[in-house]
Amino acid sequence: MDPTYTLYHGSGMGSTFTLALLHLFDIPHVVKEIKLDFSPTGIAFKDEQSRAYYAEMKNHNPLAQFPTLVKHEDNDKVALSETAAIALCQ
Repeated sequence: MDPTYTLYHGSGMGSTFTLALLHLFDIPHVVKEIKLDFSPTGIAFKDEQSRAYYAEMKNHNPLAQFPTLVKHEDNDKVALSETAAIALCQ
């Protein structure tokens, strides 16, 4: 079965609960991990793949909030970014 959800995940960014729900309920999904470094001067990407995933996430969620969960429905994509909304979504 094709994944019906894409989770843009960042460690320590509040998306672990959403990831756990996807695993707990065995929901087909793809995880796109965005690896970041934080410093006094700002945020840096640890690799180019993370930079690409971040740009992709911003296309779905212009505020670039973690977690961002994209639900694939037919030819449409719906993005959710609040943990409570994600937990209630199906």
